[in-house]
Amino acid sequence: MSQKLRTLFIIFITAIVLTAPVSAQSLKDIYATGSALFVAEMTIDESSLPKGELFESIADIAIDGDGNIYLCDIRACNIKKFSEEGKFVKVIGRKGQGPGEFSLPSGIVITRKCLIIYDIGNRRLCSLTTDGEYVKSIGIRSSEGVPRNMRAHPMGDVFIEGEINHYREPDKPQDCVIQIFSQELELKKTLFTHKVLRNKFRTIKGIFFNIIQPFSPDVYWSVAPDGKIIIGIAEDYTIAVHDAGKGLLSSFKHSYKPVKVTDQDKEKFFSGLTYSTSGGGRTGVPEEIKKMTEFPRTKPAFDGLFVDYEGNILVHAVRKDTPGSTPECDAFDLEGTFIGTVKMEGIKSFPHRVIIGKRCLWILVWDEDGRARAVKYHIAPVK
Repeated sequence: MSQKLRTLFIIFITAIVLTAPVSAQSLKDIYATGSALFVAEMTIDESSLPKGELFESIADIAIDGDGNIYLCDIRACNIKKFSEEGKFVKVIGRKGQGPGEFSLPSGIVITRKCLIIYDIGNRRLCSLTTDGEYVKSIGIRSSEGVPRNMRAHPMGDVFIEGEINHYREPDKPQDCVIQIFSQELELKKTLFTHKVLRNKFRTIKGIFFNIIQPFSPDVYWSVAPDGKIIIGIAEDYTIAVHDAGKGLLSSFKHSYKPVKVTDQDKEKFFSGLTYSTSGGGRTGVPEEIKKMTEFPRTKPAFDGLFVDYEGNILVHAVRKDTPGSTPECDAFDLEGTFIGTVKMEGIKSFPHRVIIGKRCLWILVWDEDGRARAVKYHIAPVK
């Protein structure tokens, strides 16, 4: 090979190397830098709907294997379906009690080709095809646990978190129960149980009240892309990894600095509550309820958890955040290795309803007026 040809060959190979795409940085490596940028790719809001359709109150979101998006509208009593590109497809269901009808649908998951919907007003779980055709429904009794959260398993099962209340024993904690149902809505097993104190039940002047217990440690959980169930217990910062068949696989604890409950916290808590009057109006918190509300000395270790699309665990530890500051989270891998504390750039608060998509996260975002929109994000390094 002549010197001229050799020089041209080297230039050609160098050009290929320089123009070849650089492999994407893993999320774990991004978190290790201490900051991660949540980049919005797509938003579905009322501007995505055809004329005459409205979002009355989005309660939940789900995505099928083809990338279609389903938004559960609790007040409109229907499910609104969009294509992977965010284009409106159809409305599924309507208000009623019959097959394929809903009364306050509050939760939705998709397992293979089925929509599983919790219809709170009709006290039932419903199964429909992704085109909206009715398949099956089963009744839910409150003694079995009122559904609060649902997640789909990659193999087709459905995980449902229920809450069992003990109304006749007002000081007894509630039972948080996570059960596994088949796609056919048949109960297969109970995966997890834990005591939580979310409410105390009292009758005051002949009126029954659920008295919210502020800053009470709760249970937070998510399903990883490989099907493992990640359950966090906020009492002592315990994270447990479960398998649907084998049960508990591993668990780990993380150190944290407890944050005291202040007088300002108490005032803010009560200012955010309203109660209905007999005349249909709204009023502040009755003094009787204030006296029966017990504040703990410190806040729980964390108040949120989700798993990203690479299987890392992100936990929102309770810290002394300053108003308007960038939200932070603690990042772990599935083996429990602490990656680091991460600033979550590009979002205003730690997300509490997250669905894993194809190399993306779908998050429900609420504005100051309580209106929700669905936003698709990917996570990138902060430049």
